[in-house]
Amino acid sequence: MDTSTKTLWLTRLKRFGILAALALVVFLIINELVMPVYTRQGDTILLPDVTGLPLTDAQDVLMSEGFRIMEQERTEPNHPPGTVIQQSPNANTRVKEGRKVLLTISRGLAPVVVPKIQGSQREAEITIQNAALRLGRVDYAVSNHFPVGVVMFQSMPAGSRIPAGSYIDITLSLGRVESHRSVPAVSNINYDLAQRMILQSGLTPGRVDTAIYPEYLPNTVLWQDREPGTTVQLGDTLNVIISTVDTTYQYSPRFRRFLDTLIREQQLDRGQ
Repeated sequence: MDTSTKTLWLTRLKRFGILAALALVVFLIINELVMPVYTRQGDTILLPDVTGLPLTDAQDVLMSEGFRIMEQERTEPNHPPGTVIQQSPNANTRVKEGRKVLLTISRGLAPVVVPKIQGSQREAEITIQNAALRLGRVDYAVSNHFPVGVVMFQSMPAGSRIPAGSYIDITLSLGRVESHRSVPAVSNINYDLAQRMILQSGLTPGRVDTAIYPEYLPNTVLWQDREPGTTVQLGDTLNVIISTVDTTYQYSPRFRRFLDTLIREQQLDRGQ
């Protein structure tokens, strides 16, 4: 083989070696860098269900799985404020790692304007209900300016904005300050109504004792310690005994006869 032929073959071998080396480098780059990225794009994981959770708990769950979070708010009367009411994509679907998840958060009930509450208790109840609010506690107080039975105070000022469904307490007038009051007749009625009658009369509900009387509905006033119609001082207490069906409560037959006598005498005095 002459010199020129050897030189030609050596040149070809060098070129082949260079091409083979380049091919190996390209293969290694594709195998080690490109292919892992490409194959990971097909990997999916199950998206957890975070609806109903407080926002902070939902964030912890999703971030621990590598998801990114976006948030939006919506007025929702059936879910407490700050809870997740919807997520996108939907829960329990397979999604790519690191994907963004849109969470819709409840603002709770929409705020409403507190109305000016006037008139009687019944008128106040209607006004409160029409404003998507609820009547709370009813108190009573003497007043030289408001007639008896008229609303003289409301717990939230008119014009303020509060969540719908909130409670509004009111205070009804007992009329002008007088040192003497008449004891109301509260026997044979439910104690809740009796308590309101006692407060409306300017008296103070006192001690409430119970006695087993199956012939009466539970919480019926059986006896009061002051005779109806008698005159007492403003703020004096009125103690009562109410019925119960709690058979675990025990007292002696002698005490039962004593109660029967008290109740019968009071009923006779009232012509019952």
